[in-house]
Amino acid sequence: MSEKCVELDKITRYKAMQSRVAGRLALAGLAELIAELLAKKAELHRGGEK
Repeated sequence: MSEKCVELDKITRYKAMQSRVAGRLALAGLAELIAELLAKKAELHRGGEK
């Protein structure tokens, strides 16, 4: 796993936070962060395959 990929792997931490948070706004924010990181991670992997 590359260094950038490891940095983007905060996804696991954010998913764990979702289970401890009750506020809708906080849950929406975490979901947005997770989606953004997943997109960046996918882009990183697509770029590395060229």
